[in-house]
Amino acid sequence: MAHKKFISFLGTNNYVQVKYGSAEEKPTRFIQEHLIDKLCKDWDNDDQILIFYTKESRAHNWENNGHPEQSVKEDIERIGLGQILKNKKENGLKPKIIERQIAEGFSEEEVWSIFDTVYKELRENDEIYFDVTHAFRSIPLFSTILFNFSRFTRKTKLCGIYYGAFEKLGPAFKVREIPLEERIAPVIDLTSIINLQDLTNTASGIKQYGKTSSVELLIKKATNNLEKTKANNRFTEALKTIKECTSDLDHFILANRMKDIEEGKFVKDFNAVINKSIQSDNLNNAEREIFKTLKDLFSNFKPEKNTDNIEAAIEWAYKYDMLPQAYTLAEEYIISLCCIKLNDYAKEFNKEKDIRTFVSGTLQIKKEDIDSGNLKNELKDHDDVFHKIIKYNWITGLRPAFKKLADNRNIINHAKKGNYKDLHNQFRNYYDDCIAILKNMTNHAY
Repeated sequence: MAHKKFISFLGTNNYVQVKYGSAEEKPTRFIQEHLIDKLCKDWDNDDQILIFYTKESRAHNWENNGHPEQSVKEDIERIGLGQILKNKKENGLKPKIIERQIAEGFSEEEVWSIFDTVYKELRENDEIYFDVTHAFRSIPLFSTILFNFSRFTRKTKLCGIYYGAFEKLGPAFKVREIPLEERIAPVIDLTSIINLQDLTNTASGIKQYGKTSSVELLIKKATNNLEKTKANNRFTEALKTIKECTSDLDHFILANRMKDIEEGKFVKDFNAVINKSIQSDNLNNAEREIFKTLKDLFSNFKPEKNTDNIEAAIEWAYKYDMLPQAYTLAEEYIISLCCIKLNDYAKEFNKEKDIRTFVSGTLQIKKEDIDSGNLKNELKDHDDVFHKIIKYNWITGLRPAFKKLADNRNIINHAKKGNYKDLHNQFRNYYDDCIAILKNMTNHAY
């Protein structure tokens, strides 16, 4: 079960009362008080408010009367955050208040100790609301990294990042001169940083691994953020189309669905909406860059039935280290090209499967079996066709490279012993040789 956690770091300054957010808010010295009132009022007993402080910030701002050297007129300014939160608990605030002391963070060792202290408080599926206002030194930087790390290790979710912009009013000694009703400091919602991190992960998935379906989270968030207007509904439909098409590309390659790849419908549907989506005001610039990247990646595919789409998918699988898919698609594609070139003999076979089996057997038969006439299965059933085509120069040229390609596919798909680096490098040679032979040779015999 997911639990909510409010996390904040307490600073050392002698904070001045302001109204955070609007003139209607009550004045407070602590942004934490304002955010807890806004975010945590409906939380339950299993949720938590975590305040991290150093030895110095505890003395100055967690305890009461932490700045005795200052002449302070307002009684509330002498109350520390610890007492304020205690009072709230007594008045019905349900989440548990947890305080933890951390190091100053002046060394790498201390920074890692802070990391460990915070990380230990995170549990599986926690929903995190982070106040970054008084986080000092490297904490704002590593906190976003920490929460991204915990998202993968503990499935936490960073739901909000908030910053109380007190400095907009000026230095503290000047703010004290401003009438309290005019001391209004904005609270900046930095939650878009979360989206940027997700966008970065999406871009990484696309660029490094060819995982276009990783755009699904981006599209889901963009769709959820749209207002329910007619124009935005049209944009929502466009986003859904992009999501479906990118997922199709991933799934077609992973499942070696060669006919669906060749058909090109997913490309046609994608092209129909991508340009307008890129130009839409509903995307921010970071999202727009990812959509442009998707468009560039899809540019190698044709929006109609075309064998070029299969070649593009094979290159995709090889580029992004999907070696089982690259070998499988390559072997099946070469067999398909051979079937096309041997179309004059198609009437000799009852099913497409039979001619494909025949072609595969012809390309892999050993020389000694040819010489001895040791033909089996489809080769034996169609020995007259076999003896004609085995003499074609392109069949003769194709057989050695195809045999190596097929053997390597069997090594990968059937967990046989083989060196991955060698299999990767050999694919390029054998596949390229096969394609070159098929595109340049004719049906002549030696």
